Amino acid sequence: MPVKVSNVFDDGFELIASDEEYDDDESPDMTSPINVEPVIFTFFISYSILGVIRAEYLVNRIASDSGDVYEGSDEILTIFDKDTCQINVTSKTDLHNRVQAETAYWLLGLNIAEMLPALIAAPLITSWAKSFGVKPALIIPNLGYLVSAIIWLAAVYDNTSLYYLVIAQVVQGMMGGFPAIMTLCNSFLAEERSNVDRTTRLVVLGMMSELSAGLAQVGLGYWISNSSFLSPYWCVFGAMVFNILYILFCLEEGSSDDDGDKSVQSSMVDFLLHCGRPRRLRTLSISMLLLVHMMVLYASLNLVIIHAFTPPLCWRTVRSGYFVAFTLVCGSIGTIFGSRVFLLVCEELGVVQIGIWSFIGSLCLVAFGQSSLVVYVATLAGCFRFLISPALRNLLAKIVDHDEQVVVFRLASLAETCGMLLGPTIFSLIYALTVAYSASITFLAMAGSYVLLSLIIVYFQIRVSCWTKQPPRGGGALPDDAVSLLRMGDE
Repeated sequence: MPVKVSNVFDDGFELIASDEEYDDDESPDMTSPINVEPVIFTFFISYSILGVIRAEYLVNRIASDSGDVYEGSDEILTIFDKDTCQINVTSKTDLHNRVQAETAYWLLGLNIAEMLPALIAAPLITSWAKSFGVKPALIIPNLGYLVSAIIWLAAVYDNTSLYYLVIAQVVQGMMGGFPAIMTLCNSFLAEERSNVDRTTRLVVLGMMSELSAGLAQVGLGYWISNSSFLSPYWCVFGAMVFNILYILFCLEEGSSDDDGDKSVQSSMVDFLLHCGRPRRLRTLSISMLLLVHMMVLYASLNLVIIHAFTPPLCWRTVRSGYFVAFTLVCGSIGTIFGSRVFLLVCEELGVVQIGIWSFIGSLCLVAFGQSSLVVYVATLAGCFRFLISPALRNLLAKIVDHDEQVVVFRLASLAETCGMLLGPTIFSLIYALTVAYSASITFLAMAGSYVLLSLIIVYFQIRVSCWTKQPPRGGGALPDDAVSLLRMGDE
Protein backbone atom coordinates (compact mmCIF):
# COMPACT_ATOMS: atom_id res chain seq x y z
CA MET A 1 0.00 0.00 0.00
CA PRO A 2 1.18 3.55 -0.40
CA VAL A 3 1.62 4.45 3.27
CA LYS A 4 1.42 8.15 3.95
CA VAL A 5 4.36 9.35 6.00
CA SER A 6 4.34 12.71 7.69
CA ASN A 7 7.26 14.92 6.71
CA VAL A 8 7.88 17.98 8.83
CA PHE A 9 9.89 19.56 6.04
CA ASP A 10 7.30 19.22 3.30
CA ASP A 11 3.75 20.41 2.87
CA GLY A 12 2.59 16.98 1.80
CA PHE A 13 3.58 13.33 2.04
CA GLU A 14 6.19 11.04 0.66
CA LEU A 15 5.13 7.54 -0.41
CA ILE A 16 6.65 4.32 0.81
CA ALA A 17 5.66 1.11 -0.89
CA SER A 18 3.43 -1.42 0.85
CA ASP A 19 0.45 -3.51 -0.07
CA GLU A 20 -2.80 -1.99 1.29
CA GLU A 21 -4.47 1.31 0.78
CA TYR A 22 -4.68 3.69 3.72
CA ASP A 23 -7.39 6.26 3.32
CA ASP A 24 -7.73 7.72 6.80
CA ASP A 25 -6.50 11.13 5.72
CA GLU A 26 -8.72 11.29 2.65
CA SER A 27 -11.76 12.37 4.64
CA PRO A 28 -11.95 16.05 5.46
CA ASP A 29 -10.85 17.12 8.91
CA MET A 30 -14.04 17.82 10.84
CA THR A 31 -12.40 19.02 14.02
CA SER A 32 -12.41 22.65 15.08
CA PRO A 33 -9.70 24.84 13.52
CA ILE A 34 -8.16 25.56 16.92
CA ASN A 35 -8.38 23.31 19.94
CA VAL A 36 -5.40 22.62 22.24
CA GLU A 37 -3.03 24.95 20.34
CA PRO A 38 -3.54 28.01 22.63
CA VAL A 39 -2.56 25.90 25.64
CA ILE A 40 0.66 24.78 23.91
CA PHE A 41 1.42 28.32 22.75
CA THR A 42 1.08 29.98 26.17
CA PHE A 43 2.87 27.11 27.90
CA PHE A 44 5.93 27.26 25.63
CA ILE A 45 6.24 31.01 26.12
CA SER A 46 5.98 30.53 29.90
CA TYR A 47 8.44 27.63 29.84
CA SER A 48 11.02 29.65 27.90
CA ILE A 49 10.62 32.53 30.34
CA LEU A 50 10.99 30.28 33.39
CA GLY A 51 14.09 28.53 32.08
CA VAL A 52 16.02 31.76 31.55
CA ILE A 53 14.68 33.84 34.44
CA ARG A 54 15.40 31.11 36.96
CA ALA A 55 19.10 31.13 36.03
CA GLU A 56 19.20 34.95 35.99
CA TYR A 57 17.54 35.28 39.39
CA LEU A 58 19.80 32.70 41.02
CA VAL A 59 23.05 34.17 39.71
CA ASN A 60 21.98 37.72 40.69
CA ARG A 61 20.76 36.66 44.12
CA ILE A 62 23.82 34.55 44.94
CA ALA A 63 26.20 37.25 43.65
CA SER A 64 24.43 39.86 45.77
CA ASP A 65 24.49 37.67 48.89
CA SER A 66 28.20 36.94 48.34
CA GLY A 67 29.16 40.57 47.83
CA ASP A 68 30.21 39.89 44.25
CA VAL A 69 28.82 43.19 42.94
CA TYR A 70 30.07 44.80 39.75
CA GLU A 71 28.81 47.05 37.05
CA GLY A 72 27.70 45.78 33.70
CA SER A 73 26.16 47.53 30.74
CA ASP A 74 22.68 47.02 29.32
CA GLU A 75 23.49 48.85 26.11
CA ILE A 76 23.32 46.43 23.20
CA LEU A 77 26.06 48.21 21.23
CA THR A 78 28.58 47.63 24.04
CA ILE A 79 28.90 44.03 22.87
CA PHE A 80 31.60 45.42 20.57
CA ASP A 81 33.59 46.77 23.56
CA LYS A 82 35.47 43.99 25.31
CA ASP A 83 36.70 46.25 28.14
CA THR A 84 33.29 47.57 29.30
CA CYS A 85 33.02 45.02 32.07
CA GLN A 86 36.66 44.57 32.93
CA ILE A 87 37.32 48.22 33.78
CA ASN A 88 34.56 48.07 36.42
CA VAL A 89 35.62 44.83 38.09
CA THR A 90 38.31 44.38 40.70
CA SER A 91 40.35 41.21 40.74
CA LYS A 92 38.05 38.71 42.50
CA THR A 93 38.36 35.67 40.26
CA ASP A 94 37.88 33.15 43.06
CA LEU A 95 34.68 34.89 44.17
CA HIS A 96 33.31 34.99 40.62
CA ASN A 97 34.02 31.29 40.18
CA ARG A 98 32.39 30.48 43.52
CA VAL A 99 29.24 32.38 42.51
CA GLN A 100 29.05 30.49 39.21
CA ALA A 101 29.62 27.13 40.91
CA GLU A 102 26.99 27.80 43.59
CA THR A 103 24.50 28.93 40.95
CA ALA A 104 25.10 25.74 38.97
CA TYR A 105 24.59 23.64 42.10
CA TRP A 106 21.29 25.38 42.81
CA LEU A 107 20.13 24.81 39.25
CA LEU A 108 21.11 21.17 39.67
CA GLY A 109 19.10 20.90 42.90
CA LEU A 110 16.02 22.60 41.45
CA ASN A 111 16.13 20.37 38.36
CA ILE A 112 16.32 17.23 40.50
CA ALA A 113 13.51 18.51 42.75
CA GLU A 114 11.27 18.78 39.69
CA MET A 115 12.58 15.83 37.69
CA LEU A 116 12.24 12.99 40.21
CA PRO A 117 8.57 13.51 41.14
CA ALA A 118 7.68 14.36 37.52
CA LEU A 119 9.04 11.03 36.26
CA ILE A 120 6.67 9.28 38.70
CA ALA A 121 3.66 11.57 38.46
CA ALA A 122 3.55 12.13 34.68
CA PRO A 123 2.93 8.46 33.74
CA LEU A 124 0.25 8.20 36.45
CA ILE A 125 -1.54 11.32 35.20
CA THR A 126 -1.40 10.26 31.56
CA SER A 127 -2.68 6.78 32.49
CA TRP A 128 -5.49 8.37 34.49
CA ALA A 129 -6.36 10.42 31.42
CA LYS A 130 -7.15 7.23 29.47
CA SER A 131 -10.00 6.49 31.90
CA PHE A 132 -11.28 9.96 32.75
CA GLY A 133 -10.34 11.98 29.68
CA VAL A 134 -7.42 14.13 28.61
CA LYS A 135 -9.17 17.41 29.40
CA PRO A 136 -9.42 17.03 33.22
CA ALA A 137 -5.94 15.50 33.33
CA LEU A 138 -4.48 18.50 31.47
CA ILE A 139 -5.63 20.82 34.23
CA ILE A 140 -3.37 19.09 36.79
CA PRO A 141 0.10 20.05 35.42
CA ASN A 142 -1.11 23.56 34.54
CA LEU A 143 -2.30 23.93 38.13
CA GLY A 144 1.13 22.72 39.27
CA TYR A 145 2.84 25.50 37.30
CA LEU A 146 0.35 28.00 38.73
CA VAL A 147 1.10 26.99 42.33
CA SER A 148 4.83 27.00 41.57
CA ALA A 149 4.58 30.54 40.15
CA ILE A 150 2.78 31.69 43.33
CA ILE A 151 5.56 30.25 45.53
CA TRP A 152 8.24 31.90 43.36
CA LEU A 153 6.38 35.22 43.57
CA ALA A 154 6.24 35.01 47.36
CA ALA A 155 9.91 33.99 47.62
CA VAL A 156 11.13 36.76 45.29
CA TYR A 157 8.90 39.41 46.89
CA ASP A 158 10.05 38.63 50.46
CA ASN A 159 13.63 37.78 49.42
CA THR A 160 13.31 34.57 51.41
CA SER A 161 15.68 31.63 51.58
CA LEU A 162 16.37 29.91 48.27
CA TYR A 163 15.23 26.65 49.84
CA TYR A 164 11.61 27.77 49.39
CA LEU A 165 12.20 27.52 45.66
CA VAL A 166 12.81 23.79 46.07
CA ILE A 167 9.24 23.48 47.37
CA ALA A 168 7.96 25.22 44.23
CA GLN A 169 9.82 22.79 41.96
CA VAL A 170 8.68 19.73 43.95
CA VAL A 171 5.04 20.84 43.68
CA GLN A 172 5.52 21.43 39.96
CA GLY A 173 6.98 17.95 39.52
CA MET A 174 4.40 16.19 41.70
CA MET A 175 1.65 17.51 39.42
CA GLY A 176 3.28 16.17 36.28
CA GLY A 177 5.32 19.15 35.12
CA PHE A 178 6.62 19.43 31.58
CA PRO A 179 6.35 15.70 30.68
CA ALA A 180 2.64 15.53 31.57
CA ILE A 181 1.69 18.69 29.68
CA MET A 182 3.51 17.68 26.50
CA THR A 183 2.27 14.08 26.55
CA LEU A 184 -1.36 15.13 27.07
CA CYS A 185 -1.20 17.86 24.43
CA ASN A 186 0.32 15.38 21.97
CA SER A 187 -2.54 13.00 22.77
CA PHE A 188 -5.03 15.73 21.86
CA LEU A 189 -3.27 16.41 18.57
CA ALA A 190 -2.95 12.71 17.74
CA GLU A 191 -6.68 12.13 18.28
CA GLU A 192 -8.01 15.22 16.58
CA ARG A 193 -5.74 15.80 13.59
CA SER A 194 -4.89 14.06 10.41
CA ASN A 195 -1.16 13.59 9.75
CA VAL A 196 -0.83 16.50 7.32
CA ASP A 197 -2.84 18.88 9.47
CA ARG A 198 -1.06 17.87 12.68
CA THR A 199 2.42 18.22 11.18
CA THR A 200 1.70 21.60 9.59
CA ARG A 201 0.17 22.95 12.78
CA LEU A 202 3.05 21.73 14.96
CA VAL A 203 5.65 23.36 12.71
CA VAL A 204 3.75 26.67 12.53
CA LEU A 205 3.01 26.55 16.26
CA GLY A 206 6.66 25.89 17.07
CA MET A 207 7.83 28.84 14.96
CA MET A 208 5.23 31.18 16.47
CA SER A 209 6.11 30.07 20.01
CA GLU A 210 9.84 30.66 19.48
CA LEU A 211 9.35 34.08 17.90
CA SER A 212 6.83 35.17 20.53
CA ALA A 213 9.03 33.92 23.35
CA GLY A 214 11.96 35.86 21.87
CA LEU A 215 9.98 39.10 21.75
CA ALA A 216 8.74 38.45 25.29
CA GLN A 217 12.33 38.05 26.52
CA VAL A 218 13.28 41.52 25.24
CA GLY A 219 10.30 43.12 26.98
CA LEU A 220 10.96 41.21 30.19
CA GLY A 221 14.61 42.25 30.18
CA TYR A 222 13.60 45.92 30.29
CA TRP A 223 10.77 45.18 32.72
CA ILE A 224 13.09 43.46 35.19
CA SER A 225 15.69 46.20 34.77
CA ASN A 226 13.12 48.87 35.66
CA SER A 227 11.29 46.92 38.37
CA SER A 228 12.24 43.47 39.72
CA PHE A 229 12.22 39.74 39.03
CA LEU A 230 8.54 39.63 40.04
CA SER A 231 7.47 40.66 36.53
CA PRO A 232 8.16 37.39 34.67
CA TYR A 233 6.47 35.33 37.35
CA TRP A 234 3.36 37.47 37.11
CA CYS A 235 3.41 36.70 33.37
CA VAL A 236 3.65 32.97 34.06
CA PHE A 237 0.89 33.25 36.68
CA GLY A 238 -1.39 34.97 34.17
CA ALA A 239 -0.57 32.42 31.44
CA MET A 240 -1.42 29.47 33.69
CA VAL A 241 -4.70 31.07 34.81
CA PHE A 242 -5.56 31.55 31.13
CA ASN A 243 -4.70 27.91 30.36
CA ILE A 244 -6.85 26.55 33.19
CA LEU A 245 -9.85 28.71 32.22
CA TYR A 246 -9.42 27.81 28.55
CA ILE A 247 -9.28 24.08 29.35
CA LEU A 248 -12.37 24.32 31.56
CA PHE A 249 -14.60 26.36 29.27
CA CYS A 250 -13.23 26.23 25.70
CA LEU A 251 -11.28 23.03 25.13
CA GLU A 252 -13.25 20.24 23.45
CA GLU A 253 -12.58 16.76 24.77
CA GLY A 254 -10.90 14.53 22.19
CA SER A 255 -12.75 11.63 20.69
CA SER A 256 -11.16 8.23 20.60
CA ASP A 257 -11.85 5.49 18.11
CA ASP A 258 -10.70 2.81 20.55
CA ASP A 259 -13.21 -0.05 20.40
CA GLY A 260 -11.54 -2.03 23.15
CA ASP A 261 -9.55 -4.12 20.65
CA LYS A 262 -5.96 -3.05 21.25
CA SER A 263 -3.54 -4.03 18.55
CA VAL A 264 -0.04 -5.27 19.19
CA GLN A 265 1.22 -1.76 18.37
CA SER A 266 -0.93 -0.06 21.05
CA SER A 267 1.97 0.65 23.42
CA MET A 268 5.63 1.46 23.17
CA VAL A 269 6.58 -1.76 24.98
CA ASP A 270 4.47 -3.91 22.64
CA PHE A 271 5.95 -2.15 19.63
CA LEU A 272 9.52 -2.76 20.78
CA LEU A 273 8.77 -6.40 21.54
CA HIS A 274 7.06 -7.21 18.25
CA CYS A 275 8.57 -4.89 15.62
CA GLY A 276 11.57 -7.12 14.88
CA ARG A 277 15.22 -6.67 15.79
CA PRO A 278 16.37 -4.45 12.87
CA ARG A 279 13.64 -1.85 13.27
CA ARG A 280 13.87 -2.00 17.06
CA LEU A 281 17.58 -1.17 16.90
CA ARG A 282 16.95 1.66 14.44
CA THR A 283 14.13 3.11 16.52
CA LEU A 284 16.09 2.94 19.77
CA SER A 285 19.21 4.38 18.11
CA ILE A 286 17.33 7.39 16.78
CA SER A 287 15.60 7.85 20.15
CA MET A 288 18.97 7.86 21.90
CA LEU A 289 20.24 10.50 19.47
CA LEU A 290 17.19 12.62 20.30
CA LEU A 291 17.80 12.18 24.03
CA VAL A 292 21.44 13.32 23.88
CA HIS A 293 20.54 16.21 21.57
CA MET A 294 17.85 17.48 23.96
CA MET A 295 20.19 17.08 26.94
CA VAL A 296 22.69 19.50 25.43
CA LEU A 297 20.14 21.82 23.81
CA TYR A 298 18.22 22.50 27.00
CA ALA A 299 21.28 22.73 29.25
CA SER A 300 23.36 25.03 27.07
CA LEU A 301 21.24 28.19 27.26
CA ASN A 302 21.12 28.30 31.07
CA LEU A 303 24.86 27.72 31.34
CA VAL A 304 25.57 30.46 28.80
CA ILE A 305 23.45 32.82 30.96
CA ILE A 306 25.39 31.89 34.12
CA HIS A 307 28.69 32.30 32.26
CA ALA A 308 27.68 35.66 30.76
CA PHE A 309 26.31 37.22 33.95
CA THR A 310 29.72 37.11 35.60
CA PRO A 311 33.07 38.60 34.50
CA PRO A 312 34.51 38.96 31.96
CA LEU A 313 31.14 39.54 30.26
CA CYS A 314 29.01 41.05 33.08
CA TRP A 315 25.64 40.85 31.34
CA ARG A 316 22.51 42.37 32.82
CA THR A 317 18.87 41.39 32.30
CA VAL A 318 18.29 43.60 29.25
CA ARG A 319 21.24 42.20 27.37
CA SER A 320 20.20 38.70 28.39
CA GLY A 321 16.75 39.40 26.95
CA TYR A 322 18.28 40.51 23.66
CA PHE A 323 20.46 37.41 23.59
CA VAL A 324 17.61 34.94 24.21
CA ALA A 325 15.46 36.73 21.62
CA PHE A 326 18.33 36.62 19.13
CA THR A 327 18.82 32.90 19.87
CA LEU A 328 15.17 32.02 19.26
CA VAL A 329 14.83 34.17 16.15
CA CYS A 330 18.04 32.71 14.66
CA GLY A 331 16.77 29.23 15.46
CA SER A 332 13.45 29.89 13.73
CA ILE A 333 15.06 31.40 10.63
CA GLY A 334 17.65 28.62 10.50
CA THR A 335 14.92 25.97 10.74
CA ILE A 336 12.82 27.53 7.98
CA PHE A 337 15.79 28.10 5.68
CA GLY A 338 17.45 24.77 6.38
CA SER A 339 14.30 22.69 6.00
CA ARG A 340 13.65 24.18 2.56
CA VAL A 341 17.20 24.33 1.20
CA PHE A 342 19.25 21.53 2.70
CA LEU A 343 16.81 18.75 1.75
CA LEU A 344 17.30 19.75 -1.88
CA VAL A 345 20.92 18.61 -1.72
CA CYS A 346 20.95 15.94 1.03
CA GLU A 347 18.72 13.54 2.88
CA GLU A 348 17.60 13.55 6.53
CA LEU A 349 20.85 12.21 7.96
CA GLY A 350 22.74 14.88 6.03
CA VAL A 351 20.47 17.53 7.54
CA VAL A 352 21.20 16.09 10.99
CA GLN A 353 24.94 16.38 10.29
CA ILE A 354 24.54 20.04 9.31
CA GLY A 355 22.64 20.74 12.54
CA ILE A 356 25.21 18.86 14.63
CA TRP A 357 28.25 20.68 13.22
CA SER A 358 26.43 24.00 13.40
CA PHE A 359 25.97 23.43 17.13
CA ILE A 360 29.53 22.17 17.61
CA GLY A 361 30.86 25.40 16.13
CA SER A 362 28.58 27.42 18.37
CA LEU A 363 29.64 25.61 21.55
CA CYS A 364 33.35 25.94 20.71
CA LEU A 365 32.98 29.69 20.14
CA VAL A 366 31.27 30.06 23.54
CA ALA A 367 33.97 27.96 25.19
CA PHE A 368 36.85 30.08 23.93
CA GLY A 369 35.17 33.45 23.47
CA GLN A 370 36.04 36.26 25.86
CA SER A 371 33.63 38.92 24.64
CA SER A 372 29.87 39.36 24.22
CA LEU A 373 30.27 39.74 20.48
CA VAL A 374 31.71 36.21 20.23
CA VAL A 375 28.72 34.83 22.14
CA TYR A 376 26.35 36.46 19.63
CA VAL A 377 28.40 35.14 16.73
CA ALA A 378 28.25 31.70 18.35
CA THR A 379 24.46 31.89 18.38
CA LEU A 380 24.44 32.81 14.71
CA ALA A 381 26.77 29.90 13.93
CA GLY A 382 24.42 27.50 15.73
CA CYS A 383 21.23 28.64 14.01
CA PHE A 384 20.72 25.22 12.35
CA ARG A 385 20.76 23.19 15.57
CA PHE A 386 16.96 23.10 15.72
CA LEU A 387 16.94 21.04 12.51
CA ILE A 388 18.24 17.96 14.32
CA SER A 389 15.06 16.96 16.14
CA PRO A 390 12.55 17.26 13.24
CA ALA A 391 14.96 15.52 10.86
CA LEU A 392 15.34 12.56 13.23
CA ARG A 393 11.60 12.42 13.83
CA ASN A 394 11.00 12.42 10.10
CA LEU A 395 13.44 9.53 9.74
CA LEU A 396 11.49 7.59 12.38
CA ALA A 397 8.33 7.98 10.31
CA LYS A 398 10.04 6.40 7.34
CA ILE A 399 11.15 3.19 9.04
CA VAL A 400 7.74 2.15 10.40
CA ASP A 401 4.25 1.56 9.03
CA HIS A 402 1.58 4.22 9.34
CA ASP A 403 -0.20 2.50 12.24
CA GLU A 404 3.08 2.46 14.16
CA GLN A 405 3.90 6.16 13.74
CA VAL A 406 1.92 7.35 16.77
CA VAL A 407 3.76 4.84 18.96
CA VAL A 408 7.27 5.74 17.73
CA PHE A 409 6.51 9.45 18.03
CA ARG A 410 5.50 8.84 21.64
CA LEU A 411 8.79 7.01 22.13
CA ALA A 412 10.62 9.96 20.57
CA SER A 413 8.72 12.38 22.82
CA LEU A 414 9.67 10.30 25.86
CA ALA A 415 13.34 10.42 24.82
CA GLU A 416 13.20 14.18 24.25
CA THR A 417 11.45 14.78 27.58
CA CYS A 418 14.03 12.70 29.47
CA GLY A 419 16.77 14.69 27.72
CA MET A 420 15.15 18.00 28.73
CA LEU A 421 15.06 16.84 32.36
CA LEU A 422 18.44 15.09 32.53
CA GLY A 423 20.52 17.57 30.51
CA PRO A 424 20.35 20.59 32.84
CA THR A 425 21.01 18.29 35.80
CA ILE A 426 24.09 16.56 34.38
CA PHE A 427 25.72 19.57 32.74
CA SER A 428 24.99 21.87 35.69
CA LEU A 429 26.91 19.41 37.87
CA ILE A 430 29.82 19.31 35.39
CA TYR A 431 29.87 23.11 35.25
CA ALA A 432 29.85 23.45 39.04
CA LEU A 433 32.72 20.99 39.42
CA THR A 434 34.92 22.45 36.66
CA VAL A 435 34.27 26.22 36.62
CA ALA A 436 37.11 26.84 39.08
CA TYR A 437 39.51 25.37 36.52
CA SER A 438 37.86 26.66 33.36
CA ALA A 439 34.32 27.51 32.33
CA SER A 440 35.18 26.15 28.88
CA ILE A 441 35.30 22.52 30.01
CA THR A 442 31.51 22.06 30.12
CA PHE A 443 30.94 23.61 26.70
CA LEU A 444 33.72 21.50 25.22
CA ALA A 445 32.15 18.40 26.80
CA MET A 446 28.87 19.31 25.10
CA ALA A 447 30.66 19.75 21.77
CA GLY A 448 32.40 16.40 22.30
CA SER A 449 29.07 14.63 22.79
CA TYR A 450 27.96 16.01 19.42
CA VAL A 451 31.14 14.80 17.76
CA LEU A 452 30.22 11.32 19.01
CA LEU A 453 26.70 11.74 17.60
CA SER A 454 28.17 12.81 14.28
CA LEU A 455 30.30 9.65 14.11
CA ILE A 456 27.21 7.53 14.82
CA ILE A 457 25.35 9.32 12.03
CA VAL A 458 28.27 8.65 9.66
CA TYR A 459 27.97 4.95 10.50
CA PHE A 460 24.24 5.10 9.73
CA GLN A 461 24.90 6.89 6.46
CA ILE A 462 27.38 4.23 5.37
CA ARG A 463 25.53 1.11 6.51
CA VAL A 464 21.83 1.94 6.31
CA SER A 465 21.48 4.71 3.74
CA CYS A 466 18.44 2.84 2.43
CA TRP A 467 16.43 4.24 5.38
CA THR A 468 16.23 7.62 3.72
CA LYS A 469 15.93 6.71 0.06
CA GLN A 470 13.19 8.82 -1.46
CA PRO A 471 10.77 7.56 -4.13
CA PRO A 472 10.18 9.59 -7.28
CA ARG A 473 8.25 12.79 -6.69
CA GLY A 474 5.55 11.48 -8.96
CA GLY A 475 4.63 8.90 -6.33
CA GLY A 476 6.32 5.81 -7.76
CA ALA A 477 7.22 2.90 -5.54
CA LEU A 478 10.65 2.29 -4.10
CA PRO A 479 12.77 -0.44 -5.68
CA ASP A 480 12.02 -3.91 -4.33
CA ASP A 481 15.38 -4.23 -2.56
CA ALA A 482 14.86 -0.92 -0.74
CA VAL A 483 11.34 -1.95 0.29
CA SER A 484 12.60 -5.21 1.72
CA LEU A 485 15.35 -3.47 3.68
CA LEU A 486 12.96 -0.82 5.00
CA ARG A 487 10.45 -3.45 6.06
CA MET A 488 12.69 -6.29 7.21
CA GLY A 489 11.87 -7.43 10.71
CA ASP A 490 8.12 -6.96 10.25
CA GLU A 491 7.43 -10.63 10.64
